Amino acid sequence: MTAEIGRVLGGRYRLVAPIGMGASAQVYLADDVRLRRRVALKMLHDALAGDNEFLRRFRAEARAAAALSHPNVMAVYDWGDDGTAFIVTEYLAGGSLRALLDRGELLTPSQALTVGLEATRALDYAHRRGFVHRDIKPANLLFGEEQRLRIADFGLARALAEAAWTEPQGAIMGTARYASPELAKGEQLTGKADVYALALVMIEAVTGEVPFVADTTLGTLMARVDRQLEVPDALGPLQGVLARAGHPDPEVRLDARALAAGLLRAAKSLPKPAPLPLAGALPPAGEVFVDSDPTIHAPVGGVAADEAAEGDLTADDLDLDPPDWVNQSDPSSAFDDAAEPDAGADDHPSGASAGEGASPSAPLIDLREPDPVALTVPLDAAPAWVDLPAPAAELADRVVVPDAGSGGLGGVDASGPDAGEARSSVAVLSPPDELTVLPDPNGDDVEPPATEAGPDGGRRRRRWPWVLLVVALLAGAGGAAAAVTGRGPNPFAAPVTLPVPNLVGRTQADAEAVAEAAGWKVTTRTERRDGTTKGEVLATNPKAGTRLAEGKPLALTVSAGQTIVDVPTDLVGKTIEQANEELFFVGLGSSSDDRVYDEDAAEGVVMAVADGTPERLEKGGTVALVVSKGPEPRVVPSGLRGSPEASAKESLAALRLEPAVTRSYSDDVPEGVVISVLPREGSTVPRGSTVTLEVSRGPNLVAVPSIRSASSIAEAVAILKNAGLTAGSISGPATGSPSRTSPAAGTMVRRGSTVNIVLA
Repeated sequence: MTAEIGRVLGGRYRLVAPIGMGASAQVYLADDVRLRRRVALKMLHDALAGDNEFLRRFRAEARAAAALSHPNVMAVYDWGDDGTAFIVTEYLAGGSLRALLDRGELLTPSQALTVGLEATRALDYAHRRGFVHRDIKPANLLFGEEQRLRIADFGLARALAEAAWTEPQGAIMGTARYASPELAKGEQLTGKADVYALALVMIEAVTGEVPFVADTTLGTLMARVDRQLEVPDALGPLQGVLARAGHPDPEVRLDARALAAGLLRAAKSLPKPAPLPLAGALPPAGEVFVDSDPTIHAPVGGVAADEAAEGDLTADDLDLDPPDWVNQSDPSSAFDDAAEPDAGADDHPSGASAGEGASPSAPLIDLREPDPVALTVPLDAAPAWVDLPAPAAELADRVVVPDAGSGGLGGVDASGPDAGEARSSVAVLSPPDELTVLPDPNGDDVEPPATEAGPDGGRRRRRWPWVLLVVALLAGAGGAAAAVTGRGPNPFAAPVTLPVPNLVGRTQADAEAVAEAAGWKVTTRTERRDGTTKGEVLATNPKAGTRLAEGKPLALTVSAGQTIVDVPTDLVGKTIEQANEELFFVGLGSSSDDRVYDEDAAEGVVMAVADGTPERLEKGGTVALVVSKGPEPRVVPSGLRGSPEASAKESLAALRLEPAVTRSYSDDVPEGVVISVLPREGSTVPRGSTVTLEVSRGPNLVAVPSIRSASSIAEAVAILKNAGLTAGSISGPATGSPSRTSPAAGTMVRRGSTVNIVLA
């Protein structure tokens, strides 16, 4: 690879240093001399560069992959064919997960979860846009210096498979370490094959071993057919969700979005991860990273659209933007969002009763504090399986009912002599929307959700599990909002305040549905922004995490698409490569399916922009170009053989073919007549090609030489032989000497003719 250092590809990418190599390409660090930035350049092997079918598919896949814009997908900048097909991407200095593992490093479950969560976001994004990666493995999971993961090589595996290209040593090289069971069965692959491969990668990252790996490729593939993936205990809280991601049946297996939701849940039980021990992109001096996990190929299938997740996943679970508590060192920090006090709240010491100043607007509980304060919860936020005692004497010492001034049960004094009656009536009277539940002064509410006998012999439910559940529900805006706003008007209801979820990146319709459930009034403004799709939410005001009361406005900034750019007007007359470069510079792509023959334009030259192309297009749009196939090929005319030389030349010149003449003796074809044509008559050749005419010189004649100078018969025979003739009969006196020939000297005869000798 070092022999290529200094080479410039595409007139702008100077190779600086080797990074690594795989079965299909060599990867270099390169300088983009035009934009003055470092990039990664993947130069495909020569066997691929000579495969026109692969190059066609490669260009199409590279163009499509370049349209993917996601923080966890490696950006594709450019592609080309400068004697060698290449693709240019962003340079990620952190190196690959493969390099990290090969260095002997293993990840903790928390670190593996971080890797998996970023990868599932990228896969979900790509799968919903019709892309199946097909080659998820540690070598294709790369990191920037800031440790953010990107998935590389979207589209390349598909181009290799569909062009039916095989590595030089055979159809399959090495082991199928990350292949899904459906590949072993020869079935078409969907996005769930990527999910299966990611589950294997995460297990390897923690344990150092890939499940189901046998001594042979076939053994590896067959070992996982109809076998459930067993996740080692070392994965801890990740075991359950990875087992579901490794189900052998793709119909049952999780998709990328559901896997991300499961990882978010598992994050509650894991500590904050340490930074990844990245290996770096550039190998040590004199070494080159080699991909030890060669790719195998199978038919490409479609991506199932939004497959349903498991039944226990809610719409809120599928928000792939993690809450603030993901990967915090203390699992209790899951309730950070719930710990912010409402405006005007009164603080209460641990153990304060309802009659000691508790307020319905008291702050939500924070489990990290040694003396928890009051918790304000909506009554109807609890799921159906949580039973509220009736009468509510169970909570008599910990429930505060709002008075008339705060929108509660008019005139009832929760702290007076009738407080017990009021409290015991909460479940049967028209209740307020919120109760304030104070900490249990006995301090036993942090126990597991066990039950114990109550004073009346019945079973009493411990209260903290109910409180924790309600807090969790409050943290997810969607479910709680839907429950609260589903009720009819309540004159006693206190305002419902919920946190704004992260809506950025979701569709406008999704965001409006969430806002409607929460009771917020939506206002919308649009703006164009590069790298976004029309209808995508770009920002919210207030921002995510801000608590917003019911009826308050939520402003959405929604993408109207990418910016509008002018279509270049000087494309005609340029080569297709030059036109593509100019379009790429302004953010547009091209299609050149319309190709026509033209007598004046060379092959690959743009002849026109397709009719109907507007003068301005949104970035990412495609400009259809009419491209020349060059002059139409010519057919060597028939009738040239046997025609005079001049006539044959005129026929060729009329077709703009170049005649070339060679001359040969012929005993059968008269002089000046065409004997043969090369290429043959009826052959198809490019315009301007040379057609060779073999023209007859007629018979090959020589003059009979004089033999008078010969002193002997032998000398006379030699004279005839040197002239290309054969000596015939000898006549005359036995003592005579050569005198003349028959035919006579000077007679023109065909070379090789017999000449008789006469003695005198």
